[in-house]
Amino acid sequence: MENVAAPEREITIDSDWITTILMALLFVFCGWQFIREARRLVFDSLAGPVLLTRLIDKISTALVVVCYFLAGFSLWPRPVRIAGPLLGTDLVVRVTLHYFHAATTAQHFAGVAGSIARQIALALLIFAIVQWFKSVVRSVPAPNPGVSDS
Repeated sequence: MENVAAPEREITIDSDWITTILMALLFVFCGWQFIREARRLVFDSLAGPVLLTRLIDKISTALVVVCYFLAGFSLWPRPVRIAGPLLGTDLVVRVTLHYFHAATTAQHFAGVAGSIARQIALALLIFAIVQWFKSVVRSVPAPNPGVSDS
């Protein structure tokens, strides 16, 4: 039997290189945050209360919450529309519980629930990034250098 080699193929990306690099960096960042959040939940070192001591902290936190909720009403893919409000709700609950001086058990329960919500949101973002990469990366036959194009 003769060993027939498969035709050579090249990988092409149907996107500009800046967007591709930014999406790859976002993928790495979301994966790192997902692993970090899972370790925090397992080892019971949940994120502490959100302290808004300066005016700039209050303004930036409010802007982040608004951006998270706007992501839920955008035209982005469904995983991003779900992840945004999950992250926004977690942040609002943590700030609210801290400023209403909730009991420690309530803050711990909210911390566990928030950690799970953040993990779900990060998993959805990772899923959306993988879907984007699947839509722009494809394999095409390699050009044959021995054959002329004319």
